[in-house]
Amino acid sequence: ASIRGVDLGDYGASLDDVYIGAAAAPAELKEPYNDGRTLHLDTLRRKSADWTLYIDLAAPTLDHFIHNWSALYNAIAAPGTFPLYLRERGTTSEVFYRDCTACTAIFGTWHAAKMQIKVTCSIDDHSVLSVFGSV
Repeated sequence: ASIRGVDLGDYGASLDDVYIGAAAAPAELKEPYNDGRTLHLDTLRRKSADWTLYIDLAAPTLDHFIHNWSALYNAIAAPGTFPLYLRERGTTSEVFYRDCTACTAIFGTWHAAKMQIKVTCSIDDHSVLSVFGSV
């Protein structure tokens, strides 16, 4: 996965297995018209989806961990939209950052943390080729 074009591995991070919902295709939107008009799109229109991505962060020392966590947080926790690439979906989506409020650090043999990132992903394709009507 990459956020804003930067691979999560550059921060010593990876997506946790529990993020699988983000890899699933969102539900299709129903036709907006019931009067015979039809939208023809390059790709199917899909509903927006709320994703919660869980990011595992590991570092060999506490100093590395603090540095990587701070850099990753600063890369993500910015207002507006940003590109998120998920290998499992094979595509980049523009997502809207909502919050990054939950972070739990676990210290032991390995310094690791789980950072929770919430994003809202709008996957509507607005590239309408044509609109047809019928009488």
